[in-house]
Parts: sequence; C-alpha cells; structure tokens
Amino acid sequence: MRLLLDTHALIWILRGDRRVPAAVRSLADDANHAIYVSSISVYELWIKTQRGLIDIGMTPDQFARQMQEALQLRPLVVTWEHALEAAQLPSHHLDPFDRILVAQANKERLSIVSADTSLKKYVANVIW
Repeated sequence: MRLLLDTHALIWILRGDRRVPAAVRSLADDANHAIYVSSISVYELWIKTQRGLIDIGMTPDQFARQMQEALQLRPLVVTWEHALEAAQLPSHHLDPFDRILVAQANKERLSIVSADTSLKKYVANVIW
C-alpha cells in the first residue's frame, strides 16, 4: 500500500499519540507499505511552528530529518500538475495544504492517512 500522511497524522504517529488508531499505527510501522510525506506538509509545519500554533519541540528541519529516519519516509514534491489539480477540486475543503494533499493522492494514486473526515468528500482514498 502507498500512504500519504496528513501533517497531523505525521506528528501524532511520530509522537506515539494515542489518537492514532492501532490499525493506522500498524500500517505506518509495516515496512511493506511505502509512506510518503508531502513537501507541503513540511511547509505547513514551518508556518504553524512560526505562528505558535504547534510545538514540535525542535526546528521544522530537525523534525523533517527525524521523521524521515524514523519512518523511512519518501518525500513527495508538489508539482505543477498537483497544484492545477488542487485548484480544480470542489470547495468541500478550503485548507490549501489539505487540498494539495488530496490532489497529490489523486494524481499519484496514494491513500491519505488523516483524521480529517472532510477529506472523504473527495475522490481520494482516506484511511482513518
């Protein structure tokens, strides 16, 4: 399975947060699954850290390195095609970060790992 972690899912999985269902944790821990993190999530982490909305306990670049090592993550760069797809999505969800994730999941045939139920309004496969 090819999984794209939403930003909150990434943080919660790395921190061992109990909000992450056991089945989702198991998927993330299984080496047979390819786990992707979008470059937009790294940017979102930086913005939210700078605004004091989240505390990840380190700089976003340190966190990015830690997450890549801990989960053997594969980076997913935002392309023009992803941006154009996001721009054409229906207005179910106005968060630009999540819209990019949906577009990436659709274009790259990935399942999104997220607790955000509003993402299920899109075609993208959402796990959680």
